[in-house]
Amino acid sequence: MALLNLAISIRVSLCQEREYASTGMIEPAGVFLEGGPETGGFSIKDVCDELIHADQIRKPIEPGVRRTGCELSGSRSGQRWVIGLGVQIFCEYVLKWLDEIEGRQTGAG
Repeated sequence: MALLNLAISIRVSLCQEREYASTGMIEPAGVFLEGGPETGGFSIKDVCDELIHADQIRKPIEPGVRRTGCELSGSRSGQRWVIGLGVQIFCEYVLKWLDEIEGRQTGAG
């Protein structure tokens, strides 16, 4: 539920930021296993969209693995998509991005 809230907050509050739809920024945070963007890369917007529209979120069940990632799946326009998301890495990238935004705002004022 916290990931969903984060994705909605980003979409509502930060969608005007230039990095929101830029590909490449968060590539290490996840991998589309099926039905990924045709551009070859994905953006914060892509991950947020998938978090918001996921039909299913599965967590790995492996010995010694905790809170590291999840697999999201759903469909868009009749096409199935699946993304493996490194939750910790995604959150770290979002925090770094927020620091950059704050730096721009305080530097401009």
